[in-house]
Amino acid sequence: MRIDALLGDALPTPAEVAGKVVVVIDVLRAATTVVTALAHGARAVIPFDSVDEPAVFAKQYPRDEIRLAGERRMQRISGFDLGNSPSEYTAAAVQGRTILYSTTNGTVALLATTGARLCFFSAFVNCTESVAAVRNATRAGGDVLIVCAGHDRRSTLEDVTCAGRMARGIARGRTSVVWGDGARAAALIERRFLSDMKRLASEATHARSLTAAGFGADVDTCLTIDAGDRPLRSAHELNRCAEPCCAASSLRSACRFCRRFCLVRSFFSVCRTADAAGMPLVCSGPLARSRSAPWWSVWECPVLR
Repeated sequence: MRIDALLGDALPTPAEVAGKVVVVIDVLRAATTVVTALAHGARAVIPFDSVDEPAVFAKQYPRDEIRLAGERRMQRISGFDLGNSPSEYTAAAVQGRTILYSTTNGTVALLATTGARLCFFSAFVNCTESVAAVRNATRAGGDVLIVCAGHDRRSTLEDVTCAGRMARGIARGRTSVVWGDGARAAALIERRFLSDMKRLASEATHARSLTAAGFGADVDTCLTIDAGDRPLRSAHELNRCAEPCCAASSLRSACRFCRRFCLVRSFFSVCRTADAAGMPLVCSGPLARSRSAPWWSVWECPVLR
């Protein structure tokens, strides 16, 4: 098993993610915000790398079913419903709705992971659960790549520190782990801030910038360890749903979001294949999958829960 990390100064190439379990980290603030949105009942979060695409995509659906969300230069995108502050993603704002989401760094990094065997979106708030999910996914072997989203293609101290925490957790107790230079460097940096998040907040450039812009409460939220209760696993196969019960072409062609890269909460669900008119609508999980499987190893399709 090899664990390596890209520390934020470049996006991963297709060759770097191919066949690997990938963990994308964006502590400030995208991963934390997505954890909050799903915890408060959002159906799904669909990432985009541009400002224009979410608004175009939204025209296909009833306006009350979606929320346009995201930021540029730390501020809410003009005309969008929500910015990138976790505090905005209350149950009243997002429950039952699909979030069309575009950020400067986090969503761009996520969309660069196409071709990975699995991809998780992580931050301090769901770090321990993410480690458990990755460890489960690699029980039979496989390499892990941790991708720090960074800020404007520069490394950020908070992402690298979280990457180090993730790497140490994934490797703990395992033999024959090969450490890449990036993962080793992240682990060394993480030791400096092992349990001192206040020190990290004072030293991280992006954290200071957010505080200066009036988002100090966001920084505190994002640097809280294990406030979330589950990992986020993403499906990023653009031409089909990741679940085998969506293999039939009639279902695949009709499924609303199977063509998109979606972030969903991980737990067992069952298929619902028809809407009120009897037309195939959405795949929400394989009926044949055992309920005894670890809860983090199964996931539901992003439209219905």
